[in-house]
Amino acid sequence: MEYKYSTIIDSSTYDTQGLCRGIDLRRHVAADLEDVGAFRVQEDWRRLVGPLEKPYKGGLGPEFSFITVAVPECLPDRLEITSYALEFGFIHDDVIDKDIHDASLDEMKQALDQGGQTGGIEEKGASGKAKIAAQILREMMAIDPERAMIVAKSWAAGVQHSIRRQDDTDFNTLEGYIPYRCLDVGYMLWHGLVTFGCAITIPEEEADETRELLTPALITASLTNDLFSFEKERGDTNVQNAILVIMRAHGCSEEEARDICKERICVENAKYVRVVKDTRTRSDLSDDVKRYVEVMQYTLSGNLAWSTQCPRYNEGAKFNELQLLRAEYGVEKYPAMWPSKDATDGRSVKTQRKELINREGVRVGDSVDDHGVGHYGSAKASGHKRKRNSNSTGDDLKTNGINAIKNSAHISKPSTNSLVLENVVSLVLDCNLPELSDDVVLQPYRYLTSLPSKGFRDQAIDSLNTWLKVPPKSAKIIKNVVKMLHGASLMLDDLEDGSPLRRGKPSTHNIHGTAQTINSATYQYIQATGLVAELSNPSCFPIFIEEMQQL
Repeated sequence: MEYKYSTIIDSSTYDTQGLCRGIDLRRHVAADLEDVGAFRVQEDWRRLVGPLEKPYKGGLGPEFSFITVAVPECLPDRLEITSYALEFGFIHDDVIDKDIHDASLDEMKQALDQGGQTGGIEEKGASGKAKIAAQILREMMAIDPERAMIVAKSWAAGVQHSIRRQDDTDFNTLEGYIPYRCLDVGYMLWHGLVTFGCAITIPEEEADETRELLTPALITASLTNDLFSFEKERGDTNVQNAILVIMRAHGCSEEEARDICKERICVENAKYVRVVKDTRTRSDLSDDVKRYVEVMQYTLSGNLAWSTQCPRYNEGAKFNELQLLRAEYGVEKYPAMWPSKDATDGRSVKTQRKELINREGVRVGDSVDDHGVGHYGSAKASGHKRKRNSNSTGDDLKTNGINAIKNSAHISKPSTNSLVLENVVSLVLDCNLPELSDDVVLQPYRYLTSLPSKGFRDQAIDSLNTWLKVPPKSAKIIKNVVKMLHGASLMLDDLEDGSPLRRGKPSTHNIHGTAQTINSATYQYIQATGLVAELSNPSCFPIFIEEMQQL
């Protein structure tokens, strides 16, 4: 696996007891974006739901916050909204621990179910919590609709599991507790956030095996969480913790229970280290599953390191100076500072935002830009360009050193917004410019084709081919051409008719907007024309052109 957004840091300071041997500790290069996302949701919670301590003791840490080390390869443009969602999870989890009846779980489940089915959450008359959930889904849908809906579905499953807390309260053995805790640790939401943040798709046919491979990691993460959170949770009314279970099961002291817990953590961690090693060489698993298994190992090393220094679990731990300033004055006054000076030839690049409050009272920001979720806190640096790599696993940040535009409007020194002549010349002469990706223009079409379909067109073509005997290669091309033209027609028809739904889901233009939908539809006509030109019979192309002119 290639590491693009993180660097290895020394773990010996944090893992002093050898609980996470064999797994590196990595730190994200854009860590500041995580803090911005966390402070955003804290501010939204206070405005829409109710009081919250300043700073709230959630995922923030003075040396590094949770996602920075637990998902060190999160795509930078997804880091802020992923942090926003996770911090909301921390806040909501604390509400459940204190009084499960105050958590509005049924309403949250209903809202997330709606989000997982339609890609949106109805906000009219909704509670503040549901409005925040709607904001999360809205921002994620703007980046990656397919994986955003996975987040909603996974989160809904997690909320459903939390509802069980009212029934499952007493466990007499650790073995009986672990299966429950592996789900309760927030795995369902965490699965959605990791796959969204790292642009990973787990094939449905591999989901069960993937979950089985992850079992040692889930146990390790669950028990590590219990080990460090027990002091914080011991006074809660709805506490569920392995330390208590072990004390009951063995009739032992807290210290002895902690030792037993640590031993089990070491055993399960070693198992997962072997799983990661073995999975790399398997040929029967998809690349995304292999990457997911490898990415998830950093949940273990990151969770452990974060737990040792975060104010959430350490009473004497203090937030760093910038975190205290953001808590006091807001992220509007102290916005994200990424990329760092080292990434921009020593110049500080400060984010520029327009503060917006939507009609539901949730603070949002500019549209997504080159380096981060522009929704309230992204940064744009000179000389960087987004490019989707060949296997579509995510967005790479690629720097073209020759063409780096020196006059960025985001740099805090006198400059203009236009390119100087020398930069234009270098753009023309440089032969190493990357090709423009078609990923953006294809997103509306991909969304449409992801919707449920009965496959009638392919069945009709196969039926006709019973008599026509068209070669398989040509038949496949014809199917793709028909699929492209039909998809383009549906997108434009829905747009012209103002249709809100397509196959029970939001219409493409309601997700991606009018302009991008039109671009995507017309692009499919061009793609279809190119495919027809590949057919072996030369008579096909003029027939296709003639029929297209009759549309």
